[in-house]
Amino acid sequence: GNYCLMASGSWGNGGKTPAFPNGMLRMFHNWIAPVEVSTSRKNIRLKPAAEGGTIVLINNPKRMSPRQYVFAEYRRRRGQDTTLPDEGVAIYVVDESIDNVNDELRLAIELLQADGRRDLAKIFGQGNRGDSTDLYPSVVNGVTMNSVGQKTTPPLNIPPPPTSSAAKWTGITIKVKGKPGDQHMSIDVTVA
Repeated sequence: GNYCLMASGSWGNGGKTPAFPNGMLRMFHNWIAPVEVSTSRKNIRLKPAAEGGTIVLINNPKRMSPRQYVFAEYRRRRGQDTTLPDEGVAIYVVDESIDNVNDELRLAIELLQADGRRDLAKIFGQGNRGDSTDLYPSVVNGVTMNSVGQKTTPPLNIPPPPTSSAAKWTGITIKVKGKPGDQHMSIDVTVA
């Protein structure tokens, strides 16, 4: 989608203002040091990604392998991110053990979209490249979506193993606080 330079975000503003690379790519290239969380924590402050912000990397050792994690970053429409389709907290689920990048049911990295539609995962023109209800918080059908966890749509699940279609809850709940566009936003992370 349009939330990363390495996806269709390279075409922001007709290619003049490509979107900033997502936090996982920035971390792999040692541009940022993530805030690592494996137990419940409140009020973790997020600075905007394109303005020097880092990511919060969350792993629940009781329910996830070391190669599975969730990360959150604050994306604000400033600087390299001026042309983003939405602003707010982006929440991704990553499973580094997945090597087939074409299986849309088991994506190695997926942006959880607050609207629950998975538009960015759909191929052959069935979805879109990002819209105003992807990041948190978003208002979807009159309801403010400001958290993601076991019973939310979408749920905060790990992709299912290849032999199954049953995704498993990460045991992680994230509540997003603040207003998109503010100097910073924050999250509360609960690890069950």
